[in-house]
Amino acid sequence: PADAHHDCAKLRDIQESWEARTRSLIGKVLRRSVREALLARAMPLVAEAIDAGDAARPDDDPRLTSLGYLHGTPGYLQHFDVLFAEYQKQTSGSRVRLIAPNLPDFSHTRSTGGLFWHTTEEKVAFLRDLLLNRLQVTTIDCLVAHSAGAQTALALATEHHQDPDPGPRLKIRSIALLSPQPMLDPVAPAVRAAARRLFRLASLAGKVGASEAFYRLLSVAQLHRLIRSAYRFATTDELLWALTTLVDLQTPLSVQRRVNEVVQKSSSLPVTLLYGSRETIISRRAQHQFLTEYFGVPAERFVFLDLSDDDAEGERGELGDLAKIQPGGDRIKAYYIKGGSHFAFARHAQATVRMIDCLLKTAAQDTA
Repeated sequence: PADAHHDCAKLRDIQESWEARTRSLIGKVLRRSVREALLARAMPLVAEAIDAGDAARPDDDPRLTSLGYLHGTPGYLQHFDVLFAEYQKQTSGSRVRLIAPNLPDFSHTRSTGGLFWHTTEEKVAFLRDLLLNRLQVTTIDCLVAHSAGAQTALALATEHHQDPDPGPRLKIRSIALLSPQPMLDPVAPAVRAAARRLFRLASLAGKVGASEAFYRLLSVAQLHRLIRSAYRFATTDELLWALTTLVDLQTPLSVQRRVNEVVQKSSSLPVTLLYGSRETIISRRAQHQFLTEYFGVPAERFVFLDLSDDDAEGERGELGDLAKIQPGGDRIKAYYIKGGSHFAFARHAQATVRMIDCLLKTAAQDTA
C-alpha cells in the first residue's frame, strides 16, 4: 500500500472551478457546506496501490520500464490482475515497474464528508500527487487505462503544462486505452436529474452527520439492483460511483479537446485503442465516432483480431492473428477483438500485453 496526502487547498481550487462550470445542485451544496471544511483543515486522502518492480532503481534509469494502470468508474486495480500476471510472465528477467492505484471510492467519500467528488480534475490532481510526490515517479513509459479511466489518462497526458506548480512534471511516453468510455452516448435528462437529486440528498445527509444512515438505507433498498444497465453493479457504492460520470455535461467536449492535443503531438506520443466486438456498455456508434472523428482513424484501418484460439498459441508455436499486432506503422492504432466484451483486455491478456509491448518499443525508439 502507498499513502498519498493531498493538499486540500488544491482540491478546493479544482472544485470551485468545477462548480462554476456545472452550476449544478451539487455545486450549490459544495459551496454552502464543504468549502468551509476545506478551508478549516487539511484532510488527507489515502490511496491503496500496487507498486511492483524495481522501485529502488532511479526513475530516470533507462533500464527501468514503468507502466501505469488506471481503472474505470466504477473499477478496481484487481481488474488488471490477469494483465499483471501475463505481463510479468512475458517479461521475466526484465526491469519493469507496475503501478496501479485504487482511486477513492464512495466509502472514502462518505468518511470525508463529500470531499472527493470524482471529477476528472480531482483524479488528475490526486494521481499526480501520488506519482510525483509519494512514489517519486516522473516518467510513465506506457499509461494503460480502462473504460472511464481513459478520460483521466488523456487529462494526465495533455494538461501537465497547465499546472502552475513549478515542481517536477509527469512525462507520459505512450497510451493504451482499453474499451475507452468517451461519454458520447446520450443520457436521458430524467436519469441525469435523478443522479443530481441523489447526490444532493447524500450531501445533505453528510452535512447533518447522517451519511452512513443514508447509505445503509440505500443498501437495504437494494438500489443498485433496481437500475437496469449493461453494467451489473455489485454494491450501492458502485452505482453511485458510476452516476458521477453523468453529472458533468462538459465531459465529451473535454475529452475531444484532450484528444485533439494528443493527435497533434502523436509524432511523439503513440496511442493504441482497443474495443471488443461485443461491447455493450459503449454503443458501436460512440466507438466509431471516438475512433474516426476524435482520433482520425478511418474504419478501413481498424485491425480486427480473431483470438478464439490464442490460448493454444504456446502449444502450436503459431501467432495467428496476434501477428497483426506489430510495432511501427501508424502512430495511432485501433484494434477490435472478435467476441470481446467491455473487459476484452482481460480475457485476451496475451494480445493486450503484446499491444503494450509494441507501444513501449515505439516509445523507446522515439527516446533513442
